Amino acid sequence: MEKVKFGVIGLGRIAHEFCNDLLRSDKAMLYAVASNSEDRGKEFAEKYGAKKVYSSYEELAKDSDVEIIYIATPHVFHKENAILCMENGKSVLCEKPAGINKQELTEMINCAKKNDVFFMEGMWTRFFPISSQIKKIAETGELGKVRHIEADFGFGSWEDAEAEGRSARHFEPNLAGGAILDLGVYSVAFASWLKGKSPDRIAAFADMTKTGVDGNTVCAFQYDDRTTALLQCSICVNTSIQARIYFERGRAEINTFIKPDLMKIIYADGKEEIITDEYASKGLRGFIYEIDHVSECIRNGLKMSPIHSWDESMEIIKTLDEIRSQVGLKYPFE
Repeated sequence: MEKVKFGVIGLGRIAHEFCNDLLRSDKAMLYAVASNSEDRGKEFAEKYGAKKVYSSYEELAKDSDVEIIYIATPHVFHKENAILCMENGKSVLCEKPAGINKQELTEMINCAKKNDVFFMEGMWTRFFPISSQIKKIAETGELGKVRHIEADFGFGSWEDAEAEGRSARHFEPNLAGGAILDLGVYSVAFASWLKGKSPDRIAAFADMTKTGVDGNTVCAFQYDDRTTALLQCSICVNTSIQARIYFERGRAEINTFIKPDLMKIIYADGKEEIITDEYASKGLRGFIYEIDHVSECIRNGLKMSPIHSWDESMEIIKTLDEIRSQVGLKYPFE
């Protein structure tokens, strides 16, 4: 298979991690990058072997050789960037959350349909082998039904959050800051992955920062089959970044569930099984699984991923909208 040619816009930390794995893919390659800083663009292109460097996103979007564009800008810019690319006939892989709210995501999906291009929210966690294995366990009933899900993702400290002049992106309302969209999306998506649906009942509580975004948020879910979930996200508290799934006949514990490399299965009789994925020892960050999946979708002419569909992205953002509504987090531009 000829390698799929990727373009990248937004050359921050996530783009570096993504392109580290893109270099190692047998199915895709980095072809072009765009940055409003000429020096930054050239440095990034040289490091990862991009053939072209552009000084504007529009120039990259108009390059006829680029097949798909990875959008790694802050999520407040995702809709604008994705629509620019799709209107120029480019397929798009957009970092999560793809849109700030349901309205934005709807516009992005409609644009993909209108231009007949592939579009996927970059929910990279979904494509790890361990993620696939826990999904299979849930679907086959190997350990019985899922009864309870726990997942947390948090970093930072309240001391930093309350410091005068705090201006980091995570704390800025005009950049859609807060824990819910940046980190909570992982926990919500994980629960959605296991249950295959949105919760029927949601209760959310948040401790807000001085800047008016959520610093620490806790959510309780209940589904119509009485399954429950307890999720936490924070930009002010360091958490374990683990997930625990309680089944009728055992439980699973996943280390660093956003990029899992180890899962422990504890059966009802006390027997334990350890499942590992040593992608890090190979110099990978874990984006390789998503990259290869998307590349296969492009080569097979698909417009939507069969693993992370538009409908699923929509269910996740609707849940995040409800959580934000309950804690009173509305951005100035909404």
